[in-house]
Amino acid sequence: MSQLESKAHFQIEFSPEHNSIPVSPQKVEWWYEDFEELEYSEKFLLSLMGQGYNISQWELNFGFTPDYIALAEEIYFETLVKLCRRYKSPLQYLDTARRIIDYSTENIWLDVTCETSDWLEWTYENIIFLGKKWKEAVSMMEKSNELTHLLGTSLPARKAAVKIWNQASKS
Repeated sequence: MSQLESKAHFQIEFSPEHNSIPVSPQKVEWWYEDFEELEYSEKFLLSLMGQGYNISQWELNFGFTPDYIALAEEIYFETLVKLCRRYKSPLQYLDTARRIIDYSTENIWLDVTCETSDWLEWTYENIIFLGKKWKEAVSMMEKSNELTHLLGTSLPARKAAVKIWNQASKS
């Protein structure tokens, strides 16, 4: 390391401007995007959760019209998790994908938004915590991506996702 690099490293390390670890969103929140520009699976999951296309638009956008889609507030999420665990296909990751798009994963890297960005003090414990949470976030994203691919390529998978969602409802 050159003397200049060493000096720059020292200044960054001890600069009062860098006394915290910034935790920033990993992507722009979907509600700031044009809905039509979102990925197919995002539109599907948001529509399933009541934040996207209404049921009359499903045939055109997803290839079928469900008889019914339970409202998000009618869902028992513990039941949804149990139902998802019954599948060996990427459908088992439906709840994981839902929690990612809903910013409710309880993972600092996946739940932080522009409005809720966070700063953690530079401590050994926080670095270990963030590293552990990053590995967890990567695993969750990989699982969600498996489901994303399946939803984008399989009409039976989309129908199964609606069935799982509705089975988890209170009604």
